[in-house]
Amino acid sequence: MLTERLYIINPEILPEINVFNFDTGIYRQIVIERIIEHGDMDDWCAMIRLYSKRKILHTVRKSEILKKRDKDFAAFFIYSDFLK
Repeated sequence: MLTERLYIINPEILPEINVFNFDTGIYRQIVIERIIEHGDMDDWCAMIRLYSKRKILHTVRKSEILKKRDKDFAAFFIYSDFLK
């Protein structure tokens, strides 16, 4: 689904994607992985608005890119009170 973005992700962590207008389904894996690896709090909040927590955690579990440390952190942080 092509989405004009209300939630802006830092373009520096996704240089190969136009973060202002991209297909959120096609790029889900790379967007989630990059935000977990390099994103700040605003990027995490945008990710939560773009994708359900269930889809994020599913993507994290199947990722071959993310380190175990990043996967564990994402699983903890996604349900924390820090993200609203």
